[in-house]
Amino acid sequence: MEWIEDERVWNALDELMSHSWPYLKEFLDVMHEYRHEFNLTGNAVLFGVLGKMCLRYNELRHQKANPAPVCLQEALIAAQTDRRVQRLFSGFMEQGIDERVQQFREENA
Repeated sequence: MEWIEDERVWNALDELMSHSWPYLKEFLDVMHEYRHEFNLTGNAVLFGVLGKMCLRYNELRHQKANPAPVCLQEALIAAQTDRRVQRLFSGFMEQGIDERVQQFREENA
């Protein structure tokens, strides 16, 4: 059996997302006031990944009664497409390209 077929996975995920969301939302609401004190990585992880993923999962699961696998898939997409996460990933890619260019220059100098 694969993890996606294990009912325990979905029950545990539902419990985690359902019970943690009110506390996470309260924390993120408070932290939003201080978001300018965090770098891009901190903002992307806190608000773009944790916040967006948990929010979207709960919206789809409890307000629209979707099955947990659909909710997880859509929640991951919501996190991946968050503008902060996109900026973070593009920064990583740019840094990787810059390092390769520098390496190429050094090897061919």
